[in-house]
Amino acid sequence: MSDSNFKWDGVILRCIDARTSDAVQVALQELNLHHCDVISVAGSVKNIVEESLYLLSQVEISHRLHSPAVIVLFAHEDCGAYGGSQTYGKDPVREQKAHEQELLHAAKVIHSRFPDMKIVKVYLCLSGEVHFID
Repeated sequence: MSDSNFKWDGVILRCIDARTSDAVQVALQELNLHHCDVISVAGSVKNIVEESLYLLSQVEISHRLHSPAVIVLFAHEDCGAYGGSQTYGKDPVREQKAHEQELLHAAKVIHSRFPDMKIVKVYLCLSGEVHFID
């Protein structure tokens, strides 16, 4: 739809890993986001950090057509696009910190292109824990 009055609550960028689906839904409920465009790609924010023009174009299309007020960036434990938990020596604290840095970097890239959008950064554990990153 290209109706200028058609607005979604947000746009989410998540990994294709279905193990995180329940935690994504928990996070969206906590944020009170019900109608969102969904961009799902292996590694999610990794692609923004690497400034994937395709992925950024998807955010731009959502922004232009649906005027979402917020973008939610998700990263998660044991992401295969990063080589899984073994990349971080199976140290969950080290892994979470690394993903938090990726989320912060991705947020800067998004903000530089879409300064009017609120950006929420979320790290998901496979146990279902949801961590909102400041």
